[in-house]
Amino acid sequence: MFFADHGRGDSMSGQEAMTGFSKPSYNKKTIQVYLQGKGNQWQGDPAASATYDDVAFTRQVLSDLASKYCIDDSRVFASGSSNGGGFVANKLLCTKWGSSTFTVAASCYGAYYSSATEDECNAGKYTPNDVPIDCKNMKNDDIAFIELHGDGDTTIPYEGGARRGQCLPAIPYFVQEWATRLGHSSTNVSETLWTEKGISTKYMFGKGSKQGAVTHYRITDWGHAWPTKASGVDASKTVQEFFSEWGKGDGVAYTGPDSVSDKLVNKIDPIPSEVPVSSRASASRSAKASSTKHRSSKTSSHTSATPSASSKRHGSSSKTSSASSTAASPAASGTLITCPSANNTKITDNGKTFSIVCNIDHPGHDIGDGPKHFATFKQCMNSCVVTEGCVAVSFEEKSGNCFLKGRLSYIYKDTGVWAAKLLGAEFDGVPACHA
Repeated sequence: MFFADHGRGDSMSGQEAMTGFSKPSYNKKTIQVYLQGKGNQWQGDPAASATYDDVAFTRQVLSDLASKYCIDDSRVFASGSSNGGGFVANKLLCTKWGSSTFTVAASCYGAYYSSATEDECNAGKYTPNDVPIDCKNMKNDDIAFIELHGDGDTTIPYEGGARRGQCLPAIPYFVQEWATRLGHSSTNVSETLWTEKGISTKYMFGKGSKQGAVTHYRITDWGHAWPTKASGVDASKTVQEFFSEWGKGDGVAYTGPDSVSDKLVNKIDPIPSEVPVSSRASASRSAKASSTKHRSSKTSSHTSATPSASSKRHGSSSKTSSASSTAASPAASGTLITCPSANNTKITDNGKTFSIVCNIDHPGHDIGDGPKHFATFKQCMNSCVVTEGCVAVSFEEKSGNCFLKGRLSYIYKDTGVWAAKLLGAEFDGVPACHA
């Protein structure tokens, strides 16, 4: 899984268009996630509110996605540009959780604001080559990091300095701090790259098999922009290759809450107003883009990804679609219950209340040897009410198949399947993933 955070004033859609990380030509196997920062910016920017907690937001999104997809926990990557790159390299990876979760990180023309003020910078108390960089909470030294920056950048200058009330580190100093923090020497091996488009210098920290685990590209005369082929360095290709080289996983999938969060954020009552995830699989079944919008108190996400084999229900291939986010009025128990009109409604039957969501399934954990068959969704729910241990149902509109569920592990978007779960029924795990 590959996160990509936009710069200040930009958007998740702009980041996708600029980086192209979700194009099959770059990315055939990875779930790509684009996040939207509140106020179009990220924690770490001087204008960001002190109440922002974008680390917690990222953690919630990853937790939710890990409850739905098979994710190799040794191949979870983070990237960003400008303010987004600063957030990744100077905030997210400087937390115990972030450094234990993301195995490879990339930053392009990152804005690495330090705790030193602009006045302290101007007065000489600190220089761009010794400003304090607070990353003491990083707990994992087995991380790979790549940084790309143009030495013609006048927005976040390569040489650092005072800006917007704070002091920016010089880029070589910032990268060197990253290298020594991870246990590498402060010295590096450099390589000058000559192309017909331009000149850049590649600096590689680390020795032996670790050489290049921290890598920096200084791109000559390039400004505050995503490096393209015109700069002599194709950042999209370079970052993907770096992730591929240093993110070699062992096929181990997420095991649950301890890997991602203290508590899975998959309380889906109702799904659309909490964390909806709509999945689409292309004809080639290759992973495509995913985007998640960050709002003040709730999150919504738009994910394009290839569901794992374990996401298929009852051995047949599943179709996918988005759940409607339009709330309907509560359904009366005596009326015919159909979708989409019943989406996000509740119905009480014999003292038990169900929450209904259209076009999703709760795969696995079926009660009995096979599905029951009913003419209506209501009859399917009635069957659950009188069946010991039943906590939810999945009802196939066309076939009338009614699957009674004894447990809830995750959800899967499936057109024509109507789901109802008893209020209070908890989710207890993640997909049964296969290496």
